[in-house]
Amino acid sequence: MGKQETLDAIMLGIEKTACIVDRCAVYEHLHLSEATVASENLEKSISRLYTAILSFLAQAIQRSIGAHYRRTRLGCAAANSFSDNRIQSVFTTGQISDYFKAVEELERTVGYDADTAETQCIIRLAAP
Repeated sequence: MGKQETLDAIMLGIEKTACIVDRCAVYEHLHLSEATVASENLEKSISRLYTAILSFLAQAIQRSIGAHYRRTRLGCAAANSFSDNRIQSVFTTGQISDYFKAVEELERTVGYDADTAETQCIIRLAAP
C-alpha cells in the first residue's frame, strides 16, 4: 500500500470513528442512566469499542507526528523519504483491514447490547 493509499485509509478510519463515537454517545445517553444487567453489558462493549478506536487513533497520531517531526528536524529529502516509508510500514493493508474487521464486530456487539438494553427498558416500563 502506497503512502497516499495509507493516508486515505487512515482518513477513512477517522471518519468511521467519528460516526461510531456519535452513535455510542446516543446509546450512553439512552441506556446507561440506570444500572441494569443489559446496561452494564452495553457499557462494557462500548468500552471495548472505544479501546479499539483509541488504539487506532494513537497509532495514526503517533505516526503523523513522528513523520512531521522527523521532516522538520532533519529538513532534507532523505528525511522525507524515510518518513514516507515509515508511514507505509506502520499501517499495512492487513493492519487497516484487521482494524476495520475488529471495529465492525465490536459495533455489532454494541448494537446487540443496545437493543437488549432497550428491550429491558421497554419490559420494565410495561410491567404493572
